[in-house]
Amino acid sequence: MLFYLSYNTKKLKFCDLFSYCSTSYLFSIFFNVQSVKILTLNHLLLLINNDNFPIPESEEIKCYIHGVSPVKDVQFSGREYFNCTVKKKDGPVRAVSFSPNKHLEFTRRQKAKSLVKVSNYTKSKGKDIVFNQYTKITPIDDIDFQHSSKLLITGLANTIASLNEVAPEQLISVKAEIAEVSGVKIVNTQHQGMLKKQEVLVRDTTSPMKVVLWEDNVEQLEKNKTYILKNLK
Repeated sequence: MLFYLSYNTKKLKFCDLFSYCSTSYLFSIFFNVQSVKILTLNHLLLLINNDNFPIPESEEIKCYIHGVSPVKDVQFSGREYFNCTVKKKDGPVRAVSFSPNKHLEFTRRQKAKSLVKVSNYTKSKGKDIVFNQYTKITPIDDIDFQHSSKLLITGLANTIASLNEVAPEQLISVKAEIAEVSGVKIVNTQHQGMLKKQEVLVRDTTSPMKVVLWEDNVEQLEKNKTYILKNLK
């Protein structure tokens, strides 16, 4: 089991950026638009990167709702969103909603621990589920798999072994003892250049786990001491 404590960005091709900006500029001239909203690099990534284009889904899913986060702001855009994890029969999947008016309903379903049917949603190419204002959540009585209390999106996991139940790329926190600490290495990464990297082996009474630390997080942990490690994925 391998978890990372890091922040990754994806590379934006100059030709894509130039094409988008040129199109926006011509649009503003043709329609005599007086004010053009400038999009940040993050917003351009969302528009340009194919991994983020949603694919409409017609199939309904049955799931439990877990780990509904508070409503957050998308920086500089004025949009709001929240995250959660949906537990389907075949495993957990990350989800995001850009419709804050759905937050109360998701929170209620999480507290009720009720199995629900979800329709009118999309998926990113990364297979994350994307909810929108048209998403419908309906409680169902035909329960063919049980609710799991192990799934967390924030907060402290009960054990390292329970992390087998979390969704891919899901942020987690865990309490563990530091068993081994490697030396710090300088590595050349594809998108962020030269970075400091350190690997540590952590453990609790249920299982060991390797953790990779980057940049400011290196050389912060001491062998045989116990820590709460936050925002691992």
